[in-house]
Amino acid sequence: MKKFIKYLTAFLFLVLVICISCVIVASYMFDNKINQALKKFNDKQNKLELFYESKAHTFFSKNGLLFVNISKTPFGPVKLCFDLNLDFSLHGVSAKFNSVRHKGNLDEILRAYNIPSLKIAGSANFDPVALKGSFDVNVDGFDYQLSDGACSIGSQKLYAKNSSLNSVNVIYETNGIKCESSKLYNARPAYIALLEDLKVSQKINIDRKSKQFSLDATNIDIKNLLLDSSTLYLIGFEPEDKVKDKSIRDRIDLSNVSLKTKLLNKSSGNYSIFIDLNNSLSFAFPYMKENKVVNGYDFNDMHTSFEFGQFNLKKLEQILKFGEYIELPTAFSNPIEMNVKDYSFSLNGAKARTSGLMKVLFKNDISVKDVYLDFYLESEKKLIDEYLAKEYLSSFNIMLNNSLISRNNDFYKTHFVFKDKKVTFNDREMDFSYDETQTDDETITDESSLDENMQTQIQ
Repeated sequence: MKKFIKYLTAFLFLVLVICISCVIVASYMFDNKINQALKKFNDKQNKLELFYESKAHTFFSKNGLLFVNISKTPFGPVKLCFDLNLDFSLHGVSAKFNSVRHKGNLDEILRAYNIPSLKIAGSANFDPVALKGSFDVNVDGFDYQLSDGACSIGSQKLYAKNSSLNSVNVIYETNGIKCESSKLYNARPAYIALLEDLKVSQKINIDRKSKQFSLDATNIDIKNLLLDSSTLYLIGFEPEDKVKDKSIRDRIDLSNVSLKTKLLNKSSGNYSIFIDLNNSLSFAFPYMKENKVVNGYDFNDMHTSFEFGQFNLKKLEQILKFGEYIELPTAFSNPIEMNVKDYSFSLNGAKARTSGLMKVLFKNDISVKDVYLDFYLESEKKLIDEYLAKEYLSSFNIMLNNSLISRNNDFYKTHFVFKDKKVTFNDREMDFSYDETQTDDETITDESSLDENMQTQIQ
Protein backbone atom coordinates (compact mmCIF):
# COMPACT_ATOMS: atom_id res chain seq x y z
CA MET A 1 0.00 0.00 0.00
CA LYS A 2 2.85 2.36 0.87
CA LYS A 3 4.50 1.59 -2.48
CA PHE A 4 1.22 2.33 -4.31
CA ILE A 5 0.88 5.70 -2.57
CA LYS A 6 4.53 6.43 -3.31
CA TYR A 7 4.13 5.62 -7.03
CA LEU A 8 0.84 7.53 -7.23
CA THR A 9 2.45 10.60 -5.63
CA ALA A 10 5.37 10.36 -8.05
CA PHE A 11 2.98 10.00 -10.98
CA LEU A 12 0.89 13.01 -9.95
CA PHE A 13 4.05 15.05 -9.43
CA LEU A 14 5.22 14.06 -12.92
CA VAL A 15 1.86 15.08 -14.40
CA LEU A 16 2.09 18.41 -12.59
CA VAL A 17 5.60 18.98 -13.91
CA ILE A 18 4.48 18.16 -17.46
CA CYS A 19 1.49 20.52 -17.19
CA ILE A 20 3.63 23.35 -15.84
CA SER A 21 6.17 22.70 -18.59
CA CYS A 22 3.38 22.92 -21.17
CA VAL A 23 2.29 26.24 -19.68
CA ILE A 24 5.88 27.56 -19.82
CA VAL A 25 6.26 26.33 -23.42
CA ALA A 26 2.97 27.97 -24.37
CA SER A 27 4.13 31.20 -22.75
CA TYR A 28 7.46 31.02 -24.58
CA MET A 29 5.73 30.32 -27.91
CA PHE A 30 3.47 33.32 -27.36
CA ASP A 31 6.49 35.63 -27.15
CA ASN A 32 8.00 34.20 -30.31
CA LYS A 33 4.93 33.51 -32.42
CA ILE A 34 2.39 36.23 -31.61
CA ASN A 35 3.54 38.76 -34.19
CA GLN A 36 3.96 36.05 -36.85
CA ALA A 37 0.39 34.91 -36.22
CA LEU A 38 -0.92 38.48 -36.35
CA LYS A 39 0.96 39.09 -39.62
CA LYS A 40 -0.69 36.05 -41.20
CA PHE A 41 -4.07 37.32 -40.00
CA ASN A 42 -3.41 40.81 -41.42
CA ASP A 43 -2.25 39.41 -44.78
CA LYS A 44 -5.51 37.48 -45.30
CA GLN A 45 -7.72 40.59 -45.24
CA ASN A 46 -7.41 44.34 -45.55
CA LYS A 47 -10.12 45.71 -43.25
CA LEU A 48 -8.56 44.97 -39.86
CA GLU A 49 -4.94 45.06 -38.71
CA LEU A 50 -3.60 43.90 -35.33
CA PHE A 51 -0.18 44.65 -33.83
CA TYR A 52 1.28 43.63 -30.47
CA GLU A 53 4.00 45.43 -28.53
CA SER A 54 5.45 43.66 -25.46
CA LYS A 55 5.97 45.68 -22.26
CA ALA A 56 6.67 43.13 -19.51
CA HIS A 57 6.58 39.36 -19.15
CA THR A 58 7.24 36.41 -16.85
CA PHE A 59 6.83 32.68 -17.36
CA PHE A 60 3.15 32.84 -16.45
CA SER A 61 2.03 36.35 -17.42
CA LYS A 62 2.44 38.85 -20.23
CA ASN A 63 1.71 42.55 -20.50
CA GLY A 64 1.71 44.61 -23.68
CA LEU A 65 -0.14 46.93 -26.01
CA LEU A 66 -2.50 45.65 -28.69
CA PHE A 67 -3.05 48.09 -31.57
CA VAL A 68 -6.21 47.70 -33.65
CA ASN A 69 -6.58 49.52 -36.98
CA ILE A 70 -9.93 49.38 -38.79
CA SER A 71 -9.58 50.79 -42.28
CA LYS A 72 -13.25 51.10 -43.30
CA THR A 73 -16.01 52.37 -41.04
CA PRO A 74 -18.83 54.94 -41.51
CA PHE A 75 -16.56 57.38 -39.64
CA GLY A 76 -13.44 56.71 -41.69
CA PRO A 77 -10.36 54.80 -40.45
CA VAL A 78 -10.43 54.02 -36.72
CA LYS A 79 -7.33 53.33 -34.63
CA LEU A 80 -7.55 51.84 -31.13
CA CYS A 81 -5.04 50.79 -28.49
CA PHE A 82 -5.59 48.38 -25.59
CA ASP A 83 -3.49 47.54 -22.57
CA LEU A 84 -3.41 43.73 -22.62
CA ASN A 85 -2.67 41.39 -19.70
CA LEU A 86 -2.43 37.63 -20.26
CA ASP A 87 -2.19 34.85 -17.70
CA PHE A 88 -1.15 31.28 -18.52
CA SER A 89 -2.35 28.52 -16.21
CA LEU A 90 -3.29 24.85 -16.16
CA HIS A 91 -6.85 25.89 -17.09
CA GLY A 92 -5.75 27.68 -20.24
CA VAL A 93 -5.15 31.28 -21.19
CA SER A 94 -7.07 34.27 -19.83
CA ALA A 95 -6.76 37.88 -20.93
CA LYS A 96 -7.98 41.25 -19.72
CA PHE A 97 -7.81 44.44 -21.75
CA ASN A 98 -8.59 48.14 -21.26
CA SER A 99 -8.62 50.93 -23.80
CA VAL A 100 -5.71 53.39 -23.62
CA ARG A 101 -6.69 57.04 -23.96
CA HIS A 102 -4.75 59.40 -26.23
CA LYS A 103 -3.51 56.52 -28.39
CA GLY A 104 -5.34 56.14 -31.67
CA ASN A 105 -8.07 58.44 -32.95
CA LEU A 106 -11.26 57.17 -31.27
CA ASP A 107 -11.43 60.10 -28.83
CA GLU A 108 -11.10 62.54 -31.73
CA ILE A 109 -13.90 60.86 -33.70
CA LEU A 110 -16.22 60.82 -30.69
CA ARG A 111 -15.47 64.46 -29.91
CA ALA A 112 -16.65 65.42 -33.42
CA TYR A 113 -20.08 63.99 -32.51
CA ASN A 114 -20.14 65.58 -29.03
CA ILE A 115 -19.64 62.19 -27.39
CA PRO A 116 -17.25 61.97 -24.42
CA SER A 117 -14.32 59.56 -24.32
CA LEU A 118 -15.48 56.02 -23.73
CA LYS A 119 -13.84 53.42 -21.54
CA ILE A 120 -13.72 50.05 -23.28
CA ALA A 121 -12.78 47.00 -21.25
CA GLY A 122 -13.15 43.26 -21.58
CA SER A 123 -11.81 39.80 -21.06
CA ALA A 124 -11.21 36.55 -22.93
CA ASN A 125 -10.68 32.94 -21.85
CA PHE A 126 -9.60 29.86 -23.78
CA ASP A 127 -9.46 26.28 -22.56
CA PRO A 128 -7.29 24.20 -24.97
CA VAL A 129 -8.42 20.92 -23.41
CA ALA A 130 -12.16 21.48 -23.78
CA LEU A 131 -11.60 23.60 -26.91
CA LYS A 132 -13.98 26.21 -25.56
CA GLY A 133 -13.61 29.92 -25.03
CA SER A 134 -15.44 33.13 -24.24
CA PHE A 135 -14.98 36.81 -25.00
CA ASP A 136 -16.69 39.95 -23.72
CA VAL A 137 -16.39 43.70 -24.32
CA ASN A 138 -17.92 46.35 -22.06
CA VAL A 139 -18.45 50.02 -22.87
CA ASP A 140 -19.38 52.50 -20.14
CA GLY A 141 -22.54 54.57 -20.44
CA PHE A 142 -22.49 58.28 -21.26
CA ASP A 143 -24.71 61.34 -21.72
CA TYR A 144 -25.36 62.86 -25.14
CA GLN A 145 -26.61 66.44 -25.51
CA LEU A 146 -29.40 67.24 -27.97
CA SER A 147 -30.42 70.64 -29.27
CA ASP A 148 -33.44 70.67 -26.95
CA GLY A 149 -32.63 68.00 -24.40
CA ALA A 150 -30.30 65.13 -23.54
CA CYS A 151 -30.00 61.36 -23.86
CA SER A 152 -28.57 59.04 -21.24
CA ILE A 153 -26.98 56.03 -22.96
CA GLY A 154 -26.61 53.00 -20.71
CA SER A 155 -23.61 50.68 -20.62
CA GLN A 156 -23.14 48.24 -23.50
CA LYS A 157 -21.90 44.66 -23.45
CA LEU A 158 -20.95 42.26 -26.24
CA TYR A 159 -20.40 38.66 -25.21
CA ALA A 160 -19.39 35.60 -27.27
CA LYS A 161 -19.04 31.97 -26.26
CA ASN A 162 -18.58 28.83 -28.30
CA SER A 163 -20.77 25.88 -27.33
CA SER A 164 -18.82 23.64 -29.71
CA LEU A 165 -16.22 23.89 -32.48
CA ASN A 166 -19.07 24.35 -34.95
CA SER A 167 -21.06 27.14 -33.34
CA VAL A 168 -20.68 30.42 -31.46
CA ASN A 169 -23.31 32.28 -29.47
CA VAL A 170 -23.03 36.08 -29.61
CA ILE A 171 -25.04 38.29 -27.24
CA TYR A 172 -25.39 42.07 -27.18
CA GLU A 173 -26.96 43.81 -24.16
CA THR A 174 -27.60 47.41 -23.18
CA ASN A 175 -29.09 48.85 -20.02
CA GLY A 176 -31.09 51.17 -22.23
CA ILE A 177 -31.48 54.69 -23.53
CA LYS A 178 -33.54 57.54 -22.13
CA CYS A 179 -34.00 60.83 -23.99
CA GLU A 180 -35.86 63.75 -22.50
CA SER A 181 -36.51 67.26 -23.76
CA SER A 182 -35.56 70.34 -21.78
CA LYS A 183 -38.60 72.12 -23.22
CA LEU A 184 -41.66 71.98 -21.02
CA TYR A 185 -45.27 71.91 -22.18
CA ASN A 186 -47.70 72.24 -19.30
CA ALA A 187 -44.85 71.40 -16.86
CA ARG A 188 -44.00 68.17 -18.74
CA PRO A 189 -41.06 67.48 -21.09
CA ALA A 190 -41.86 68.01 -24.76
CA TYR A 191 -40.90 64.36 -25.36
CA ILE A 192 -39.75 61.31 -23.43
CA ALA A 193 -38.24 58.35 -25.29
CA LEU A 194 -37.26 55.27 -23.33
CA LEU A 195 -35.67 51.98 -24.33
CA GLU A 196 -35.19 49.48 -21.47
CA ASP A 197 -33.10 46.33 -21.42
CA LEU A 198 -32.38 45.50 -25.05
CA LYS A 199 -30.82 42.08 -25.64
CA VAL A 200 -29.85 40.61 -29.02
CA SER A 201 -28.56 37.04 -29.26
CA GLN A 202 -27.27 35.37 -32.40
CA LYS A 203 -26.07 31.84 -33.05
CA ILE A 204 -23.35 31.52 -35.69
CA ASN A 205 -22.70 28.15 -37.32
CA ILE A 206 -19.17 27.48 -38.58
CA ASP A 207 -18.22 25.07 -41.37
CA ARG A 208 -14.55 24.38 -40.66
CA LYS A 209 -13.96 22.52 -43.93
CA SER A 210 -15.15 25.33 -46.20
CA LYS A 211 -14.11 28.00 -43.67
CA GLN A 212 -17.53 29.65 -44.04
CA PHE A 213 -20.13 30.63 -41.48
CA SER A 214 -23.89 31.04 -41.51
CA LEU A 215 -26.37 32.75 -39.20
CA ASP A 216 -28.87 30.68 -37.28
CA ALA A 217 -31.70 31.91 -35.07
CA THR A 218 -31.65 35.56 -33.95
CA ASN A 219 -33.47 36.58 -30.77
CA ILE A 220 -34.31 40.17 -29.78
CA ASP A 221 -35.78 40.97 -26.36
CA ILE A 222 -36.90 44.41 -25.17
CA LYS A 223 -38.41 45.09 -21.78
CA ASN A 224 -40.00 48.40 -22.74
CA LEU A 225 -40.05 50.94 -25.58
CA LEU A 226 -41.93 54.13 -24.71
CA LEU A 227 -42.62 57.29 -26.71
CA ASP A 228 -44.50 60.07 -24.91
CA SER A 229 -44.76 63.50 -26.49
CA SER A 230 -46.65 66.74 -26.40
CA THR A 231 -48.98 66.94 -29.39
CA LEU A 232 -48.27 70.66 -29.64
CA TYR A 233 -44.54 69.95 -29.91
CA LEU A 234 -45.13 67.41 -32.69
CA ILE A 235 -47.13 69.85 -34.82
CA GLY A 236 -44.72 72.74 -34.31
CA PHE A 237 -46.14 74.90 -31.52
CA GLU A 238 -43.84 76.46 -28.93
CA PRO A 239 -44.52 76.24 -25.17
CA GLU A 240 -45.39 79.94 -24.97
CA ASP A 241 -47.90 79.85 -27.86
CA LYS A 242 -51.48 80.51 -26.85
CA VAL A 243 -53.55 77.40 -27.45
CA LYS A 244 -56.77 76.04 -25.97
CA ASP A 245 -55.24 72.97 -24.31
CA LYS A 246 -51.53 72.88 -23.44
CA SER A 247 -51.81 69.52 -21.72
CA ILE A 248 -52.61 67.42 -24.82
CA ARG A 249 -50.12 64.54 -25.36
CA ASP A 250 -49.71 61.35 -27.44
CA ARG A 251 -48.24 58.08 -26.20
CA ILE A 252 -47.23 54.66 -27.51
CA ASP A 253 -45.88 51.91 -25.26
CA LEU A 254 -44.40 48.64 -26.55
CA SER A 255 -43.45 46.14 -23.84
CA ASN A 256 -42.29 42.58 -23.20
CA VAL A 257 -41.01 42.18 -26.76
CA SER A 258 -39.60 38.80 -27.74
CA LEU A 259 -38.70 38.49 -31.42
CA LYS A 260 -37.24 35.31 -32.93
CA THR A 261 -36.13 35.03 -36.55
CA LYS A 262 -34.67 32.03 -38.34
CA LEU A 263 -33.52 31.28 -41.87
CA LEU A 264 -35.00 28.02 -43.17
CA ASN A 265 -33.07 26.21 -45.90
CA LYS A 266 -35.68 25.06 -48.42
CA SER A 267 -33.44 23.90 -51.27
CA SER A 268 -30.01 24.64 -52.72
CA GLY A 269 -29.52 28.37 -52.21
CA ASN A 270 -33.21 29.04 -51.53
CA TYR A 271 -34.42 30.10 -48.12
CA SER A 272 -37.48 31.36 -46.32
CA ILE A 273 -37.50 33.43 -43.14
CA PHE A 274 -39.50 32.45 -40.08
CA ILE A 275 -40.57 35.18 -37.63
CA ASP A 276 -42.16 34.72 -34.23
CA LEU A 277 -43.05 37.81 -32.18
CA ASN A 278 -44.63 38.21 -28.76
CA ASN A 279 -45.35 41.65 -27.30
CA SER A 280 -47.87 43.97 -25.71
CA LEU A 281 -48.83 47.34 -27.17
CA SER A 282 -50.79 50.26 -25.78
CA PHE A 283 -51.35 53.64 -27.40
CA ALA A 284 -53.60 56.65 -27.20
CA PHE A 285 -53.87 59.68 -29.51
CA PRO A 286 -54.35 61.71 -27.43
CA TYR A 287 -53.13 60.08 -24.24
CA MET A 288 -53.79 63.18 -22.17
CA LYS A 289 -56.35 65.90 -22.73
CA GLU A 290 -57.42 68.76 -20.48
CA ASN A 291 -55.05 67.43 -17.83
CA LYS A 292 -56.81 64.06 -17.71
CA VAL A 293 -55.58 60.67 -18.93
CA VAL A 294 -57.66 59.38 -21.87
CA ASN A 295 -58.40 55.68 -22.17
CA GLY A 296 -56.56 54.25 -25.16
CA TYR A 297 -56.10 50.84 -26.72
CA ASP A 298 -54.37 48.05 -24.82
CA PHE A 299 -53.28 45.13 -27.01
CA ASN A 300 -52.06 42.36 -24.71
CA ASP A 301 -50.75 38.87 -25.45
CA MET A 302 -49.99 39.83 -29.05
CA HIS A 303 -48.50 36.95 -31.03
CA THR A 304 -47.35 37.04 -34.64
CA SER A 305 -45.91 33.94 -36.28
CA PHE A 306 -45.33 33.60 -40.03
CA GLU A 307 -43.01 32.19 -42.69
CA PHE A 308 -42.07 34.35 -45.67
CA GLY A 309 -40.29 33.21 -48.82
CA GLN A 310 -38.77 31.68 -50.76
CA PHE A 311 -35.78 33.73 -51.92
CA ASN A 312 -32.31 33.06 -53.29
CA LEU A 313 -29.95 34.26 -50.57
CA LYS A 314 -26.85 34.71 -52.74
CA LYS A 315 -28.77 36.63 -55.40
CA LEU A 316 -30.38 38.79 -52.73
CA GLU A 317 -26.95 39.57 -51.23
CA GLN A 318 -25.58 40.56 -54.66
CA ILE A 319 -28.52 42.86 -55.37
CA LEU A 320 -28.17 44.59 -52.00
CA LYS A 321 -24.37 44.80 -52.33
CA PHE A 322 -24.42 46.56 -55.71
CA GLY A 323 -27.60 48.58 -55.07
CA GLU A 324 -29.54 47.12 -58.01
CA TYR A 325 -32.82 47.40 -56.13
CA ILE A 326 -34.94 47.29 -59.29
CA GLU A 327 -33.88 43.65 -59.58
CA LEU A 328 -34.96 42.86 -56.02
CA PRO A 329 -38.15 40.92 -56.96
CA THR A 330 -36.12 38.54 -59.15
CA ALA A 331 -34.45 37.14 -56.03
CA PHE A 332 -37.82 35.84 -54.82
CA SER A 333 -39.93 32.90 -55.96
CA ASN A 334 -42.98 33.58 -58.13
CA PRO A 335 -45.53 33.43 -56.63
CA ILE A 336 -44.14 34.59 -53.34
CA GLU A 337 -45.86 33.24 -50.26
CA MET A 338 -46.51 34.29 -46.69
CA ASN A 339 -47.86 31.59 -44.40
CA VAL A 340 -49.40 33.23 -41.33
CA LYS A 341 -49.36 30.53 -38.69
CA ASP A 342 -50.89 32.77 -36.03
CA TYR A 343 -51.78 36.40 -35.51
CA SER A 344 -53.64 36.92 -32.25
CA PHE A 345 -54.17 39.54 -29.58
CA SER A 346 -56.35 40.61 -26.70
CA LEU A 347 -57.78 44.13 -26.97
CA ASN A 348 -58.92 45.49 -23.62
CA GLY A 349 -59.67 41.91 -22.55
CA ALA A 350 -61.38 40.69 -25.76
CA LYS A 351 -59.55 38.13 -27.95
CA ALA A 352 -59.15 37.77 -31.72
CA ARG A 353 -56.96 35.64 -33.98
CA THR A 354 -56.35 34.74 -37.62
CA SER A 355 -54.24 32.31 -39.60
CA GLY A 356 -53.89 31.57 -43.27
CA LEU A 357 -51.96 31.83 -46.53
CA MET A 358 -51.24 34.68 -48.94
CA LYS A 359 -49.75 34.26 -52.43
CA VAL A 360 -48.82 37.07 -54.81
CA LEU A 361 -48.11 36.24 -58.46
CA PHE A 362 -46.07 38.73 -60.50
CA LYS A 363 -45.92 39.43 -64.23
CA ASN A 364 -42.63 39.62 -66.11
CA ASP A 365 -42.57 43.40 -65.60
CA ILE A 366 -42.77 42.83 -61.83
CA SER A 367 -46.33 44.17 -61.58
CA VAL A 368 -48.90 42.13 -59.65
CA LYS A 369 -50.75 39.60 -61.79
CA ASP A 370 -52.86 37.83 -59.21
CA VAL A 371 -53.43 37.58 -55.46
CA TYR A 372 -54.65 34.58 -53.50
CA LEU A 373 -55.83 34.84 -49.88
CA ASP A 374 -57.10 32.07 -47.64
CA PHE A 375 -57.64 33.01 -43.98
CA TYR A 376 -59.53 31.78 -40.97
CA LEU A 377 -60.67 34.61 -38.69
CA GLU A 378 -62.28 34.58 -35.31
CA SER A 379 -63.11 37.25 -32.77
CA GLU A 380 -64.69 37.31 -29.37
CA LYS A 381 -68.22 38.69 -29.55
CA LYS A 382 -67.57 41.53 -27.11
CA LEU A 383 -64.72 42.81 -29.30
CA ILE A 384 -67.09 43.22 -32.26
CA ASP A 385 -69.83 44.65 -30.09
CA GLU A 386 -67.52 47.27 -28.63
CA TYR A 387 -65.38 48.33 -31.57
CA LEU A 388 -67.37 47.73 -34.77
CA ALA A 389 -68.45 51.11 -36.14
CA LYS A 390 -72.22 51.67 -36.12
CA GLU A 391 -72.37 52.25 -39.87
CA TYR A 392 -71.14 48.67 -40.45
CA LEU A 393 -73.24 46.95 -37.79
CA SER A 394 -76.28 46.37 -40.01
CA SER A 395 -74.14 44.86 -42.80
CA PHE A 396 -72.37 42.65 -40.26
CA ASN A 397 -75.72 41.33 -38.98
CA ILE A 398 -76.82 40.52 -42.53
CA MET A 399 -73.62 38.49 -43.06
CA LEU A 400 -74.25 36.76 -39.73
CA ASN A 401 -77.88 35.94 -40.58
CA ASN A 402 -76.83 34.51 -43.95
CA SER A 403 -74.06 32.32 -42.49
CA LEU A 404 -71.21 34.26 -44.07
CA ILE A 405 -70.13 34.71 -40.48
CA SER A 406 -70.90 32.01 -37.93
CA ARG A 407 -71.26 32.29 -34.19
CA ASN A 408 -69.85 29.66 -31.84
CA ASN A 409 -70.57 30.41 -28.18
CA ASP A 410 -68.93 33.80 -27.50
CA PHE A 411 -66.91 33.89 -30.77
CA TYR A 412 -67.62 34.99 -34.32
CA LYS A 413 -65.83 32.96 -37.00
CA THR A 414 -65.46 32.95 -40.76
CA HIS A 415 -63.34 31.43 -43.52
CA PHE A 416 -62.32 34.16 -45.98
CA VAL A 417 -61.00 33.29 -49.45
CA PHE A 418 -60.01 35.57 -52.31
CA LYS A 419 -59.33 33.47 -55.43
CA ASP A 420 -59.66 34.17 -59.15
CA LYS A 421 -60.86 37.66 -58.21
CA LYS A 422 -63.79 36.19 -56.28
CA VAL A 423 -64.52 36.49 -52.56
CA THR A 424 -66.11 33.81 -50.41
CA PHE A 425 -67.03 33.78 -46.74
CA ASN A 426 -67.62 30.32 -45.28
CA ASP A 427 -67.66 28.94 -48.85
CA ARG A 428 -70.40 31.35 -49.91
CA GLU A 429 -69.49 33.62 -52.79
CA MET A 430 -70.05 37.38 -52.68
CA ASP A 431 -70.30 39.38 -55.89
CA PHE A 432 -68.77 42.85 -55.60
CA SER A 433 -69.05 43.66 -59.30
CA TYR A 434 -71.15 46.58 -60.49
CA ASP A 435 -72.52 47.95 -63.75
CA GLU A 436 -69.86 50.29 -65.20
CA THR A 437 -72.57 52.16 -67.14
CA GLN A 438 -74.23 53.19 -63.89
CA THR A 439 -74.15 56.95 -63.32
CA ASP A 440 -73.04 58.60 -60.12
CA ASP A 441 -76.66 59.55 -59.39
CA GLU A 442 -77.66 55.89 -59.57
CA THR A 443 -74.86 54.73 -57.25
CA ILE A 444 -76.12 53.26 -54.00
CA THR A 445 -74.96 55.48 -51.19
CA ASP A 446 -77.22 55.15 -48.14
CA GLU A 447 -76.78 52.35 -45.61
CA SER A 448 -80.24 50.80 -46.08
CA SER A 449 -79.67 50.49 -49.84
CA LEU A 450 -76.26 48.94 -49.20
CA ASP A 451 -77.83 46.37 -46.91
CA GLU A 452 -80.54 45.55 -49.48
CA ASN A 453 -77.86 45.23 -52.17
CA MET A 454 -75.83 42.85 -49.94
CA GLN A 455 -78.91 40.73 -49.24
CA THR A 456 -79.59 40.45 -52.97
CA GLN A 457 -75.98 39.40 -53.67
CA ILE A 458 -76.11 36.73 -50.97
CA GLN A 459 -79.45 35.33 -52.11
